[in-house]
Amino acid sequence: MPESDNQGRHCGFLDIDEMDTRKKFQRRFLIVDKKKGLLQWYIEKPLKPSDEERPCGIINIGYITKVDVASKAKVSYCFVINTPFRPYYVQTSNQVELEEWVEVINDASKITVPPEAIKTPSLLPEAPGVIQWTMTSGSQSSLDKSVEAEQYMYRTEIVGNVVVKKKCTLDGQVVKTDETSSPSVLTNEPHFQFPQPNVKVIKQGWAVKQGHV
Repeated sequence: MPESDNQGRHCGFLDIDEMDTRKKFQRRFLIVDKKKGLLQWYIEKPLKPSDEERPCGIINIGYITKVDVASKAKVSYCFVINTPFRPYYVQTSNQVELEEWVEVINDASKITVPPEAIKTPSLLPEAPGVIQWTMTSGSQSSLDKSVEAEQYMYRTEIVGNVVVKKKCTLDGQVVKTDETSSPSVLTNEPHFQFPQPNVKVIKQGWAVKQGHV
């Protein structure tokens, strides 16, 4: 069962498939450190802070997209931690322990917007994983043609395990530019422009993106 240590972290012994074979599970001591944003496991339970500096496995919680019961793994009491790189299969001793660990890790990897940030919009751009979304009307007669011509969207694709971006028109057609001919790795820079003062904003809000893809 997951227990809480003196630092408020969830921890306990589990069987982890480190090589992604779904056949050979190793007994490991798992620590879910929500403050550091890390999920780490050790061969033995760390007795001193210096022991925690040498984990035999580590997952950045921010890369966890979903944790769910691995019903297709053909292993009893098994759940899977999904990341963009590979899945991690973990086996527990009973169904109750399985459900508790799934809930704990899912809760730790959940992205939330701080309540104070919602009340103070100026703080939101500093929150990780939060971008501002603004939609303007492209059919209004008051819009200048040059503004309409600059309304594009960006489509992301995974090519050779690398996330790339392509510039598209609003109807989904890829715009042939130097950027699309030589796809660049997707950066954290948001691809949106704030509306001009004379553009009428018809809808805006905050979006929270889960995961790193």
